[in-house]
Amino acid sequence: MTNEEIQTKAENIALANFLSNSPDSMSYDEVIEALLNDSDNDLIDKDIYIWSPFEHFPASDVARYIEDLKDSVMWNFKKEGQ
Repeated sequence: MTNEEIQTKAENIALANFLSNSPDSMSYDEVIEALLNDSDNDLIDKDIYIWSPFEHFPASDVARYIEDLKDSVMWNFKKEGQ
């Protein structure tokens, strides 16, 4: 598996663990940016829904949790491939 494939899988896993929906038309980076910049709570307008166990967390915190999980998954995939 290439590094790009590992990254894509890790991004999808991380998003799916914290969001109940995000538009297919948005890249991983665009979703993270929207979460980090959600000062006016317009995520619903962008069709981004934080999964209910995390919906009361600040969106910027959820973005950091997603990034942390992505990094962890990537590290584990790469470790398995060694």
